[in-house]
Amino acid sequence: GLKSGWRIESARLRRQGSPALSPRNNIVQAWSLSAALFGTLITLFGWQILPWLLLQTLAGITFLEAANYLEHYGLLRV
Repeated sequence: GLKSGWRIESARLRRQGSPALSPRNNIVQAWSLSAALFGTLITLFGWQILPWLLLQTLAGITFLEAANYLEHYGLLRV
C-alpha cells in the first residue's frame, strides 16, 4: 500500500543522500502531477467534471487491483 511504498521510496532516497520529501520522490511526483491535472481540468471545465474525475479514479484503482490480484493470487497454484 501507500505506507510500504513510502518506506521503500524513502529508503531509496536515503541511500542517494536525498530527503524523503523532495522532488526526486516518485510518490510525491505522481501525487503532484495528479493534483495538477485535476486542478487544471476543474479550472477548464468547472466543478461539473468532478464526478467524471472521481469515476475515472475509481476505474483506475479497480483495474490496478484486478491486475494485482491476477498476477499474484489468481494463478492456479500446484
